[in-house]
Amino acid sequence: MTAAERVISAAAPVTFDSETANPYLTVSEDRLTVMFNGDWQELQPNPKRFISRLFVMAEEGYETGSQYWEVLVGNKPDWDLGLVKESISKEDWIMLTPDNGYWTIGKRGNSYEANTAIPEPISCKLNTQRIGVYLNYEEGMVGFYNADDMVPIYSFTTTFTEKVYPFFSPWGSQEEMKIAPL
Repeated sequence: MTAAERVISAAAPVTFDSETANPYLTVSEDRLTVMFNGDWQELQPNPKRFISRLFVMAEEGYETGSQYWEVLVGNKPDWDLGLVKESISKEDWIMLTPDNGYWTIGKRGNSYEANTAIPEPISCKLNTQRIGVYLNYEEGMVGFYNADDMVPIYSFTTTFTEKVYPFFSPWGSQEEMKIAPL
């Protein structure tokens, strides 16, 4: 089995958890689409909800095994996605770094970067519209792929010590961010 086949064989259903979505974000009824709506929604207080940043987590969390999911980022000018540990603060303005419990990559205009203590530029085919994320919990690996051709983009290695969740930030552009059905 090739590396790409091993990654794809770990396909797992992922949906947005609307209870974690910042009040400026709207999650679709089927929980597969999120977008910035520009208006603060008055929502019930919830300790799971991100308050200070335009973030949302998946409903599904993992403490074992391998999982793979894909995100349609389309032509969004800015976004972040990856993995986050369960215990992160939802109210504080935290930098997206592995030391803070975030293993993510992002796009800023035409540039892609790994969100590390000093953001690390990564080469990625311009206009990559579908990003694959692969988690191997036991090996402590989070890998990112151009899902169109399964070319690796970046990977983090760590030791996970708690439940982790898929993580997303559509930033402030109104283009949708979608979870691709596999």
